[in-house]
Amino acid sequence: MASEPGDKRLAKPSSYTIPVSTGHEDLLHSVAYDFYGQRIATCSSDQRIKVFDATETGEWKENDAWRAHDANISKIAWAHPSFGQILASCSFDRTVKIFEEQEAEPKNSGRRWRQMFRMIGDTRGAICDISFAPANVGLKLAYISSDGVVQVQEAIETHTVSRWTSVDEFRVVPSAPPREAETSFCLNYCPGRWGGEQLLVGAMDKVRIYRHDSNGKFKPAEELRGHKGLVRDVSWAPNLGRSYHLIATACKDGHVRIFRLTDPRMTFSPKSSRPGSRSKERNNEDLGPDKSHFSGLTRDISNLSVSGQSGGGVGGRGLNATAFPGSSGVSLSQANSFEKSEDALGVLTVEEQESRELSGFHVEEIAAFNDHGREVWRVEWNPTGTVLSSAGDDGKIRLWRADRTMRWKCMSVMGSGWKPTKRREDDDDD
Repeated sequence: MASEPGDKRLAKPSSYTIPVSTGHEDLLHSVAYDFYGQRIATCSSDQRIKVFDATETGEWKENDAWRAHDANISKIAWAHPSFGQILASCSFDRTVKIFEEQEAEPKNSGRRWRQMFRMIGDTRGAICDISFAPANVGLKLAYISSDGVVQVQEAIETHTVSRWTSVDEFRVVPSAPPREAETSFCLNYCPGRWGGEQLLVGAMDKVRIYRHDSNGKFKPAEELRGHKGLVRDVSWAPNLGRSYHLIATACKDGHVRIFRLTDPRMTFSPKSSRPGSRSKERNNEDLGPDKSHFSGLTRDISNLSVSGQSGGGVGGRGLNATAFPGSSGVSLSQANSFEKSEDALGVLTVEEQESRELSGFHVEEIAAFNDHGREVWRVEWNPTGTVLSSAGDDGKIRLWRADRTMRWKCMSVMGSGWKPTKRREDDDDD
């Protein structure tokens, strides 16, 4: 509503920024929103962590601040809220620490967040990055060190975070880089609920996906190629209904890259088209070339009949025979296996699933931008996986999204002292 004449209140612009004065005394390394976007946590080279709560006016009020490590804190992350208010941080002091909020303690007392556990990495290098697993696989945390070793820890009991155990450890580079060499290591869990536990790892100038094998251990799978410098950050987009995955990377060569991963297992492929299924294909020849497997399944189910015979079941009646078109009686236990349904829907057998455990994605680079013009340090997706933000040495944050033709473009640029500005070439896409 427009302001009345003489009204000194200014109308709120459609796009605006709210500065947050963190009060850190040194370089800020990481900022993390919680699951609901109502809290942010920051960490800095001053060895301190701060938590801020959102107010009803849109401002951020400090919840608490405390000295968490004995060296620079490189990254901070929130656990899923189903496990409580839990923070994890990693540092150059080669430790990962778990903090839990103590609601009984007053805010800004320095005791609001209690250290519940300290993980000491079996490494000679600093801990570079951490990532919590999605909630459906449990309370797990992966971290990577500057000598190229990834370790995965899991809480023994989810209702308490004071006890953790190591469940996996693997190396992502052949050997530890020399101490004088410039290094870059980062990781990010796949946030999706389906497809099993997957970990995206950037190691120097390589990016790989690691997936569980039949023994529940991470093994390297697909590689995301094309990087011409150290990979500074990786981010796996949340997948809300898409038939493919999106991954973004930030690279020292000045590029933001977006990769699309398609999974053949998500594409309809009738089982009868696979080798070794000719006998079942002959049984479906009467459906005709224009009949789909789904229509054949519908017909089979509609013609399904159960005949009652004596000699079993309740009251001397046994439901033990079914009749399919063109076939003799089949036992009810066999019918319950839905063999015809599996054949029609393309369900994989156990052997086929195991053979595809470590090779499922087709990787395609769909976008590469060098708008920052300098080294890119961070990439992060929004909660729906539709907007990508990137930050680089040009001092600006750029927001990327796909237009109606699925071409990715820069939709906004923000910087210190800047308001978000709309790019002219994107005006036609709205």
